[in-house]
Amino acid sequence: MYTKPEIKLEYSHHRNQEISNVSSEKRKKTFLPELPKGYFSLLQQKRYSKSTIKTYTAYFKQFQDYFSEQSPEKIDFEQINGYLLELITKKSISPSQQNQRINAIKFYYEKVLGREKKYYNIYRPRKTKALPKVITEDELFKMLEVASNSKNKLVIGLIYSAGLRRGEMINLREKDIITGKKIIFVRDSKGKKAEILIKVTPHVLRHSFVA
Repeated sequence: MYTKPEIKLEYSHHRNQEISNVSSEKRKKTFLPELPKGYFSLLQQKRYSKSTIKTYTAYFKQFQDYFSEQSPEKIDFEQINGYLLELITKKSISPSQQNQRINAIKFYYEKVLGREKKYYNIYRPRKTKALPKVITEDELFKMLEVASNSKNKLVIGLIYSAGLRRGEMINLREKDIITGKKIIFVRDSKGKKAEILIKVTPHVLRHSFVA
């Protein structure tokens, strides 16, 4: 009976060890640094939304990783602008993402470290003025016709007539609809700002939340 030489087993063991080491190195390269002390907790204290916290922390960790050989407190204005310029030219980030990254960086220097705003004034992209995409009344009625139940019709009607955002519609409760005054009460409108009242048409208010 043929038996594999012992050397083959030893080679296999060493080869597996090499593969394991390579995988370990890859894991190290993809590991992002920890956030500076106070960054995450201050975002929570200031009641930023979960999505904003997720975005800011991810972008700032990438910023730290880029300057991994340098303490973030010592990174100067020119270096940060150079970092952003590289993202624009090489990564083709959108103006929206550029602003988010700027805000994530500004939060650290201005809020966490308490530096004055004039110390940190990153160049921001010009805002593009795109015309809003608004559906016609005919398109709205077609949507209402194919809606499966009265609840879906109510949601479509409220979003269209009151101009609600998706988050505002999700947070809306039955007690927020005041039928007698033909108004709805919108809570935490656009990032926990002032509560507002929106007047809506009677044909929308006559529906209920019951499907």
